[in-house]
Amino acid sequence: MWMPMSISHFRRTVVGGGLATLLAIAACNGNIGSNMPTGSGGNSGLGGGNVDPGNVTVPPTPIAPDVAYVAVRKVKNLLTGLPPSDEDVSLVTNNGAAGLQMLVSTWQTTAPYKDLFRDKMIGFFRNAFQQTGFTPTEDFKIQLLQNGGFDFGPFGTSAVGDDAFPRLVQNLQDSFAWTAWYLVQESHPFTETLTTNRLVMTTALKSLYVQVEMPADAPFGNQNAQPAWTVDYSGNPIALESALQNMAFSDEAPASGRSMVGGGSFPTCAGGTGAATGMFNGTSLLFQRLLGFTPRYPFTGNGVMCYEHASKPYFIATDLNDWQWITINRKASAADRTPVIRPYDLPALRAATELTLSLPRVGFYTTPAFLALWNTNDSNQHRVTVNQTLLAALGQSFTSDSAIIPLSQDGLDSSHAVAGSECVGCHKSLDPMRQFWAAQLDYNDRNDFPARGNFMGGVANPRPATTGGGFAFLDVNTSGPDISALGPLLTQVTDSAGLHRFSIAIAQDLCFWANSAPCS
Repeated sequence: MWMPMSISHFRRTVVGGGLATLLAIAACNGNIGSNMPTGSGGNSGLGGGNVDPGNVTVPPTPIAPDVAYVAVRKVKNLLTGLPPSDEDVSLVTNNGAAGLQMLVSTWQTTAPYKDLFRDKMIGFFRNAFQQTGFTPTEDFKIQLLQNGGFDFGPFGTSAVGDDAFPRLVQNLQDSFAWTAWYLVQESHPFTETLTTNRLVMTTALKSLYVQVEMPADAPFGNQNAQPAWTVDYSGNPIALESALQNMAFSDEAPASGRSMVGGGSFPTCAGGTGAATGMFNGTSLLFQRLLGFTPRYPFTGNGVMCYEHASKPYFIATDLNDWQWITINRKASAADRTPVIRPYDLPALRAATELTLSLPRVGFYTTPAFLALWNTNDSNQHRVTVNQTLLAALGQSFTSDSAIIPLSQDGLDSSHAVAGSECVGCHKSLDPMRQFWAAQLDYNDRNDFPARGNFMGGVANPRPATTGGGFAFLDVNTSGPDISALGPLLTQVTDSAGLHRFSIAIAQDLCFWANSAPCS
């Protein structure tokens, strides 16, 4: 039985012996694309013997050079991206599966291969936990607000200076993958990917996580929002410390050169022409300025004096590459939206190893990247979030023929879950489970809970009085007080054979990654 595993066992069995054995089995049979079970219940191993995935040492059994070459080529390319060497093939020719295991161990632990292997695993974890595939300029309009955050208006990213923005987007995609990798390196149970409130983050990501919780002060919102700040269009540098002291930020040209968006018919005021100083309010536009985007001034009305354009980012290279563990604590009151650290206070964020936030950030299913990939709205109301969480964590989702009767009916949509209808089979379990998210994140995946559901309107969305949810899936039927209870519940789910679904799902992810096909 494959039970929830320690991470050292995961690394040794799944990534090392198990994955290598899987590929060696396929190579031995001349069939790289499949795992061929034998009639005796074992697997035909490299060199003709049975290879136990839990045993990292097998007797040396010489094999044919052409079989060795196929096996080494597949496994080395998969784990490092490199082609096989003559020495690699010779080792496997002389020792069979034992030689391949020695190579796998070398590729995981020895320079220069170990960094290549790490990068391969970062890519695997990025996809396995569904942290990539979103369009940042569109899919973050609800978390970072329309006309703020990553929404750069009609000129788009051509008006953003240098590379801070694309690197921050890559940070979003990579953060949870690095978290999973660090858990592996520190020998934590791999189930912590479902429960962790520690994330591997950069300074720029810390700023973004705080910005998501800031008031809805984007340009068409509250023009009296705080802080009040200015842009000096002269082009003279203003150091970050001085900018924060006076809340006056530069319009220094980016290293990549000034973007002349729209040509001469759209004056930017850059270089001292036009307005000498632009007055702004709130953090949504200030976050854009940190990224290298100077918004138009004034933003509203017909009398635009200075159009949006590229400037030098205030995020520096190390802000986008200083990966470290960050513990995310929850505020005592979910309604408390006063930031402990402001999103523009980069010196404080650089030093911070903890963030205290209003929103729950636990497991892979609450990251901004996951929520942007699977945006909710006032119609879906986090149902898609639930479904994709189950698919990523357990490899299964709801079916209409589910016979389980949930203990909780909180959140049940009576218009869909009508007795006898074809919808009730899914909704009776889906709707109570979505409450884990919907009770703590509004329809914008923020913490505003406005009277109207989304930033540009929608149905009423008041803050719920309770925060719990109901979990009824396969053999688990219970409830939890908040979303921090969801991860432990996911780890308890087993299938009809008593196998833990999370372990099966991760193993099958590895099989598809290796062979584009499931394991037996």
